[in-house]
Amino acid sequence: MRKCGKYVLYLIGILITVYAIAAMENYIVSYRNSDFKYNVFYIVVSIVLAAAVGVILGMEGFIKETRKSGSWKISWDRLIMMCVPAALFSTYLVLFSKNLLPEFIVQNFVLILAKNSIFTYLIFAIILGHEMIGSFYKDI
Repeated sequence: MRKCGKYVLYLIGILITVYAIAAMENYIVSYRNSDFKYNVFYIVVSIVLAAAVGVILGMEGFIKETRKSGSWKISWDRLIMMCVPAALFSTYLVLFSKNLLPEFIVQNFVLILAKNSIFTYLIFAIILGHEMIGSFYKDI
């Protein structure tokens, strides 16, 4: 029964966070539709909330690690190979709206993603949160 309660708490946390993300996305779409610009604040809040969903999804493994004895270690390979690209891909709309991306990346990557679905950055933010919390482990 204790596990069931834990999963209910995970579910409630995810649902609250997804609701907040949906609210931010409504603001982003309304700003984009009104003046064809992205509001960076709402995008950053959405990225943080989506990363929180990833952290919640990875929390069970992290809690299991806390119960182990040993010293904490960081999987630098996982951080570099998974978190850095996920962080870059999750912030592409912010970088695009501030004109911080090279033109060939804008033409070949950002415009395709933004044209088809501006919400793909949330998938990368969820991956970022999950991989970030999953990169901490205890060395036995």
